[in-house]
Amino acid sequence: AAAPAPEPETIGEVRIEESDNRVRCYFPGKPSEATRKMLKGRGFRWSPTEGAWQRHASTGAWWDAREVAKTLLPPAPFVPVFIAEAAE
Repeated sequence: AAAPAPEPETIGEVRIEESDNRVRCYFPGKPSEATRKMLKGRGFRWSPTEGAWQRHASTGAWWDAREVAKTLLPPAPFVPVFIAEAAE
């Protein structure tokens, strides 16, 4: 028997879920041209019926979906780290 589909995930504003043997990425609006190019380069295709970018479900599809979503997150704030000088 096939393994159960992973639970849906949300990274930033992108929802990732699996159904009908497809991994689907739902965006709040039309992704930028660069994001669409990245999706296509990773095997995702637009499905007007589903209103999502999708490809056949696999571990790799989940990985790629997460990686694309992470590129859309705002950069983490810079937090300086001070290293104490060793006592002599």
